[in-house]
Amino acid sequence: MTDVESALVASGIESRVDMHNRGEHAAPVAVGVHPYLRLGSTSSDDLTLASDSIRAFPLGDDNLPVRSIDVRGTPFDLRGGVPVDSAPTNCAIPGYGPMMGASGSG
Repeated sequence: MTDVESALVASGIESRVDMHNRGEHAAPVAVGVHPYLRLGSTSSDDLTLASDSIRAFPLGDDNLPVRSIDVRGTPFDLRGGVPVDSAPTNCAIPGYGPMMGASGSG
């Protein structure tokens, strides 16, 4: 059984995942939290995603990182912000800090 809760806090998003193994044997698990946020009625066409990270980890077919790359000059470079709808997928981008976020223009 799994329970997931997410809340907006002053520093960003706080998520809690409670997992209960009801089986008789150990069940190793890894958890990733990917909340979906909305800014009122603002369309995702009007949102920008930014990160100050200079590293990214493209994912393989098994959705695990395959290597670390320098983002400069690649589609994974979010330092200047990109429209949410054209942000890269299938990658992990570490270092979301104060620059990471969404801004609405509508």
